[in-house]
This record gives sequence, structure tokens and C-alpha cells, in this order.
Amino acid sequence: MYLIHVYGENNSNLNQIQQKVEPQVSQKDSNSPNEMEIIEGLMQTHDVTLSTLRSRLTKLQVVRHFWERSDIKGAINALRKLPDQSVQAV
Repeated sequence: MYLIHVYGENNSNLNQIQQKVEPQVSQKDSNSPNEMEIIEGLMQTHDVTLSTLRSRLTKLQVVRHFWERSDIKGAINALRKLPDQSVQAV
């Protein structure tokens, strides 16, 4: 069974969402992956995500090192040298 949590003041859409989701969940497709395949896929994705976030943390810690020493130029230069575009300065 799947639970849907709706936050906010407007919970009137909850019934509409449940009506759309529940039939899809209850209908089993013979070609659908079993639970173990789904879990395995999620864990592989999780491992990649975790690795990416750890790498970004390490890179940002270098920048923080310069920033805490009030070396703004050093922090900006460190940002520019980072190979990860998600943490680069523009």
C-alpha cells in the first residue's frame, strides 16, 4: 500500500490524487518488475547520489577553508577550479 502525504492548507485534492493513484497501484502488470528489482534499482541510484553528494561536500569544504580565513580571492579561485559545475561560481 502506498501512502500519500499532502501538506498545506488545501487538502481537497487528496481524494482526487488517491482516486488516480490507487487504481494504478492495484492493477498488477505481468511485465512489471518485482519489489526486489525496484529496491535494487533504488539502492543503485542511492549509492550514486550519495557518492556525488560526498564529492561535492569535499569540494565545498575546500572553499569553506578559504572563506573562514577571510580569503575571498582564494575561495573564488577554488570555486573556479572545481570540476563540478553544480558548485562553481558564475
